[in-house]
Amino acid sequence: LPNVSDSSVILTAHLHHCPLSRDDSWGTFATVNSLSLEPRQRLQSLPLSFRFLSDPIAPPLGPDGIPVMNLTISEILGTLSRTPHILQALLADTPQRMLESNEGEGTFNPLDVVAHLIHGEKTDWIPRLEIILQQGEQVTFTPFDRFNFPKNTSIAKLLSNFATLRGANLERVRSLDLTPSQLSLTGKHPEFGMVTLSELLNTWVVHDLGHIAQIARVMSRQLKDAVGPWQAYLGILKH
Repeated sequence: LPNVSDSSVILTAHLHHCPLSRDDSWGTFATVNSLSLEPRQRLQSLPLSFRFLSDPIAPPLGPDGIPVMNLTISEILGTLSRTPHILQALLADTPQRMLESNEGEGTFNPLDVVAHLIHGEKTDWIPRLEIILQQGEQVTFTPFDRFNFPKNTSIAKLLSNFATLRGANLERVRSLDLTPSQLSLTGKHPEFGMVTLSELLNTWVVHDLGHIAQIARVMSRQLKDAVGPWQAYLGILKH
């Protein structure tokens, strides 16, 4: 355990297939406020990986009890740079039948997800960033058509194209050397109205994470019957 004082701390626990109850989903984050470190043996018995934050630097909590935070530019770029590697590891050698299965009409299969991410790299994140920096709210963002991507492309080609585009886009962001004041600049979204550059960049990160989770969910659900009674403990199959 970290060498921390006996004062209250925030414990942020990432559950690794160890749900607190049968209703907890895999990958859920639990936050416990003002948890005493005594007795230490109790903490050592927890089947959790965690990090401690002393009270003075603990992030504020939102209404759902989850810490509220904004990533730094360096953290944003780091997270976005890992997505191509994650997708490569997850999908490169996946059986074709798993890549082509979805969750029903109007939903994405893993191939669609990567094609959709490529479309976003071309038409969404960087073009909107440039509008915010150059024109602000004078120009409304072009609506993003989430289904406007080519079909019947191999996973190898999709992964290669995505990695190339993502790398170029991140280099573009790095070259701008964005300042805190620039992150507060605003643009005009066709549905939401005023949005900030910081919100756009953080949305880019969450968009990646959401689609990574979607791919895992879609592939997992194809094995729902194969796992038999273990369905009861696999939260990813319930939602």
